Amino acid sequence: MPGRFFLTTPTDALAAALDLLDGPLDAARRASLAALPRLVPRFNIAPGQDIPIILPPNEPAQHPTMKFARWGLIPHWSATPDVGVRTINIAAETIDDKLAPALRSRRCLVPADGFYEWRTLGSSQKQPFLIRFCPPGERAPAPFVMAALWEEWTPRDGSPITTVAILTTNASSAIAPIHERMPVVIPVSSMSKWLGERGESSDAEVRAAHELCRPYPAELTSVQEVSRLVNSTRFDNPGCIRPVESRGAVY
Repeated sequence: MPGRFFLTTPTDALAAALDLLDGPLDAARRASLAALPRLVPRFNIAPGQDIPIILPPNEPAQHPTMKFARWGLIPHWSATPDVGVRTINIAAETIDDKLAPALRSRRCLVPADGFYEWRTLGSSQKQPFLIRFCPPGERAPAPFVMAALWEEWTPRDGSPITTVAILTTNASSAIAPIHERMPVVIPVSSMSKWLGERGESSDAEVRAAHELCRPYPAELTSVQEVSRLVNSTRFDNPGCIRPVESRGAVY
C-alpha cells in the first residue's frame, strides 16, 4: 500500500545515502546538514502523523530540501480535513484531473527504511511483513524513497498545513503474494527526474516523472515476517521489526 513504514536512519546518514549533500564535511556542508530536520528513530509510522518529505531544490544546481508534512493528503480545495484520513495512498495510474496540478508542480519523495504489509491468515488474524529494498548492484537493504504528492491546506481558523500522499503501483512478484499494490519506489539516481524543479513542470517533464511509477525489481526486494507488535500504533520500538524466527525468512 503502504499503511505503515519505518525510518531509523539518522539525518546525516540519510542525507549521504540520498545524495542530499556532497563534498567534504566543511563549514558549508555542516550548515546544509544543520538546516535539515532532525529525525528521531521511528519503527511504526502511521497515517495522520508528521513524516519527512524531500522537495526540489530551492535554487537551480542546489540539492533537494527536506521538511515535515502530515501523512494524509488534504486537497487545497477541501472544506474539511476528513478526506486526509482516506487519502494516504494514491494509485499512480489513476491520478484524475483534480490531482493533475499536484503531479505537475507538487511532487515530492518520502524516505523510508522499510514498510509493512499484512497477509490475512484467517477470519481475524493478520501477519505483518517487513519489506525493504536493495539498491541496484547491492545485496543489503538501504534507505529508499517513495514517490508522493503534497498539498497545502488551510483551515478556516488556522495556519496552512502541508499534507502528503504516497503513490502506489502494481505489486512486483516478490510482494504480490501479500498484497496487490506497493509504493512507487524511485531509484536514487532518478530522484531529480521525479522531483523536477520548483514550479510547474512541462508536459514532457510530467510524462518522464510518471514513467518512473512502476514496480521496483523483485530481485532487489527483501520480505520478512515480523512481530505482530506493529499491528498496533501503540508500539513504536525495535520490537516492531523483529523477525519471526519460527515462521518465516527472507523470500
